[in-house]
Amino acid sequence: MMMRSAPLLLALVAAPAMAQSTTQAENDTTRVEIPAMPKSADPSPQWMAEISSGYATRDNGPSGAFAVAALNRRLGRYYARAAITGYRSIIEQSDTALPATYVVGSLGAGGNVNNWVFDLWGAWGWQHYGDIQTATGPRTSTSQSGSPYLSLGFDAGRIITLSKGLYITPTLGATYAHNRLLRPSPLVERWPDYESDEKTWTGTAATRLDKTFGRERQHYLGLTASWHITNNGLSILVPPMISPTNEFSTLHRADGWGEIGVNTGLRLSPRLRLEANVSRSVAALAGNSTTASGGLRIAF
Repeated sequence: MMMRSAPLLLALVAAPAMAQSTTQAENDTTRVEIPAMPKSADPSPQWMAEISSGYATRDNGPSGAFAVAALNRRLGRYYARAAITGYRSIIEQSDTALPATYVVGSLGAGGNVNNWVFDLWGAWGWQHYGDIQTATGPRTSTSQSGSPYLSLGFDAGRIITLSKGLYITPTLGATYAHNRLLRPSPLVERWPDYESDEKTWTGTAATRLDKTFGRERQHYLGLTASWHITNNGLSILVPPMISPTNEFSTLHRADGWGEIGVNTGLRLSPRLRLEANVSRSVAALAGNSTTASGGLRIAF
């Protein structure tokens, strides 16, 4: 039976004027999947633990390191998964949406039925706002110290065998995320810091090409191309000085963007694998991003 793993939930990038970053991270830039594998792969382990880390950066925007620990359980053709993700964003601009530290837990499930594959997942966590950097030095927010994060998503597709060891997997998916961005006030004596409400729906169409290689075809190399559409690709702050209500408000713009990625997996021993992933978005309204990650998976 050919199998693939669950999606790997990684960086939750809450960036200034980039509300789609959270869903983008979940849907594509941080998805590291094992492609279809031949029957010669050891089928006996029922558990798999993994740990990974990486770095995400956006053009003229935030950067940050992330880490993930996860536990997977195989249930015949299906799997269940629990993971915890930590992410810290870093921005250089002052007086913009704050960097934040995310800690997010997720649960997922999915399976492979006659090479029809699907994944379902949900995540809930908390982001803690960092200090506001101003011309006179750092300060804490006059608003909240943090806010919750919620997301739900799914994808489905089919593994198609092109030749021995060569597979293509088209998928369709969607994600909903609810997040907040804290915007520092330019004049706290008059206006408090502002939290914008970011509700984001994102749809994804992707195609992945995988090639297995090695004496027992125990390694793989994958290429991914995807397209994404969202109702909230750019979150624009309207300051009170130009707002008709004399208060902060937010405008949201829809967007569509592409992404390309390279994934690889090397079996170091019968139960230990090394995974790596690099991806780059293209034509994103809020700015293109690059994500690189690597980690180990051990089956037992």
